[in-house]
Amino acid sequence: MPTYPTQCLVLSRRDIGENDRCVTVLTPEFGKRNFVMRGARRSGSKLSGATEPFTRLKVLIATGKSLDVVTQCEITAVYSGLRTSVADLAAACYLCEVVDALLHEHDDQSAAAVFNLMCHAFNLMQQPALWPDAVINATLLRLVTELGYGPRYDQCSCCDEPLDNGPAAFSASNGGAVCRVCASGIKDAIALSAEAVSLIALLASAGARTLTTICPPEKQAALATSAIHAYVQFHAGRIIKSAEFLHAVRAGRES
Repeated sequence: MPTYPTQCLVLSRRDIGENDRCVTVLTPEFGKRNFVMRGARRSGSKLSGATEPFTRLKVLIATGKSLDVVTQCEITAVYSGLRTSVADLAAACYLCEVVDALLHEHDDQSAAAVFNLMCHAFNLMQQPALWPDAVINATLLRLVTELGYGPRYDQCSCCDEPLDNGPAAFSASNGGAVCRVCASGIKDAIALSAEAVSLIALLASAGARTLTTICPPEKQAALATSAIHAYVQFHAGRIIKSAEFLHAVRAGRES
């Protein structure tokens, strides 16, 4: 049975059979894949911890008929800081589910970039930040941009006219900021100030220091976050179940 080595980041897991687990992972060479871990549910199995979401692994894979099988496994990072608070756990789960939804299996075109983006995000999320959602939002924007459908900020996404007087709204279905004339006829348009759209544009390109020190006004931050999450939800093409959990945690944190 042919084998091959790879690194991977666990996005999710599910039980199969009596003792096994199937993990959905992100790899830098092959994109999103599903691997079987034999015996991972047995008491005392060394593979049990390796099936936890947002765990980074170095594995040796055996090619199978339907699913490839993990034959050797080494945990290289656990991002333990993401498991110390409900807020960080919710954010990490949300990012993993979004990546799972946006990526097609075996699509390796952006594999390395997305893998590095996620690992960088998890490292950064463990650092103190004035606005923790900055890292989440920036990662989402860079993810959709890497996959070829990043939002537009400088021109109306409907009529292509320059936004000289500032945008009126943000539309996921139309690809970003829209002008006042076009906004009135768009059902999914989210009304945003020019400052909120500028914040979204900043998040798309800001460095690590900015993402951990930025602290925008509460209303502006909330509007930008809503627009970004709606944009990602639209392109995911399915309900992101962990979004509700994340929003509940955020609401509790802000109350």
